[in-house]
Amino acid sequence: AHERIILEKLKKDSGKKAAGQSLLLPEIVNLTPGQMALLNDALDFLETIGLEIECFGRDAVAVKTVPTMLSKVKISEMIYDIVDQLADQNRTPSLQERSDNLLASLACKAAIKANRLLSRDEVDALCRELAETPFHATCPHGRPITIQFSLSEIERLFKRK
Repeated sequence: AHERIILEKLKKDSGKKAAGQSLLLPEIVNLTPGQMALLNDALDFLETIGLEIECFGRDAVAVKTVPTMLSKVKISEMIYDIVDQLADQNRTPSLQERSDNLLASLACKAAIKANRLLSRDEVDALCRELAETPFHATCPHGRPITIQFSLSEIERLFKRK
């Protein structure tokens, strides 16, 4: 559910300059020349989602701002994942499909992970946000977020009937 919420927020923000969290000190990430070329081609798009990256020499980038929703993601891992996504998507002809795939990958990295215990307030906030999110029936991978059981199914599961 959290992944879908983040994805829809990222999609809503893309295409315009999204708010980002400025880093106190830019994080330097070393890349190969091929990775640098892939990332350079995507800098304008990444800026629209709140990710400000500048070249830092011939083989590194300085990450100055990250999207607010992705502020807890390890920056170097996020950059390497973006580069991997860009490399994989060179075979994807549609720019829209490429950007959707990249946003889905970023949402996946930032989402609450399985087996993490949530407080009651976190659960309430997640449910409220999900109710306000478009396409909230499935996660970005197409799996259902909620399942509805009839009373008879619940009784059967608890061996009541």
